[in-house]
Amino acid sequence: MDVYYAGKSFLCTAVVRWVEEEGLRLDTASGGELAVAARAGIPGADVALHGNNKSDGEIHRALDLQLGRIVVDSLAELERVAKIAEARGETAKVMLRLTPGVHAHTHEFIATAHEDQKFGLSMAGDSTEQAGLSAAEEAVAAASAYASIELLGLHCHIGSQIFEPDGFALAAEKLLDFLAAMQAKYSIVLPELDLGGGYGIAYTPLTPRGRPPKSPRRWPPSSAPSARNWGSPHRGFRSNRAGRSSAAPRSRCMKWVR
Repeated sequence: MDVYYAGKSFLCTAVVRWVEEEGLRLDTASGGELAVAARAGIPGADVALHGNNKSDGEIHRALDLQLGRIVVDSLAELERVAKIAEARGETAKVMLRLTPGVHAHTHEFIATAHEDQKFGLSMAGDSTEQAGLSAAEEAVAAASAYASIELLGLHCHIGSQIFEPDGFALAAEKLLDFLAAMQAKYSIVLPELDLGGGYGIAYTPLTPRGRPPKSPRRWPPSSAPSARNWGSPHRGFRSNRAGRSSAAPRSRCMKWVR
C-alpha cells in the first residue's frame, strides 16, 4: 500500500521531509512543487507529477529527478513525453489519467471525472477519430508501442469533497474492467491502478457524513486482473475539534496480488 501526500494542499521543505520520514510519497502538480521536493531531498522515485498542462521544462525536470511516475492527461502530452525521453536516451515511467464518466456527488467546479472536461483521457468509445477506440484505449496502445515509455498503469480522480461512496465504487469497477480488457487485448501487464481520492471532510456538524456502498462489487482471485493494483490518494485537509486543520494525505491505497 502506497500513500501519496498531495503537495497542492500545502508544501514546504519541512513538510516534504515529514512526508519522507513517515514513509509516504509525494504528489506534485507544478515545476515549483518539484523544486521544493528536490530542495528537500526526497528521492525522485517517491514523487509523482500530475497536471494537464505540463511544460517541456517540467517534463525534462521530472526526468532529471528520475520521478517514479509522470501522470499523463492526453494523447498529445503522451507523445511529448515519449519524444523528450527518447531524445535524452531515457525511459519515462508513466501512468495514464482516465475519465471514467462518473458524476460525483460534489460541486460541479470540483468534479473531474465526467465527460467534456479538461482532465484525463475519455473512456467513451467515440472519443477519437479511430472508429471504436476510446482516447483511453488509444493511449494504452500508443504508450505500449513507445520504446521510451514504461507504462505502469492507470489513474483516475472523480473530484474533491465527496461524501457519497457510489461514485468511487463505479469508477473502480469501470477502471478494473478496462484494465482487464487492455491486458487481454494487448497482451500487456499494467501493474498499478490508482483510484484517486477526494474523500470529503466534515468541517461542521451540519456536513453530511459518508456511508458505505450498498452493494460493493467483489473481485474473486479467479477473475481479478492479473496485476498488482493500488488506489492512490488525493489532496485534502483534516480538521480537529480545536478548530485547526492540517494537510492530510490524498487517501489510503489498496492492492492485491493474484
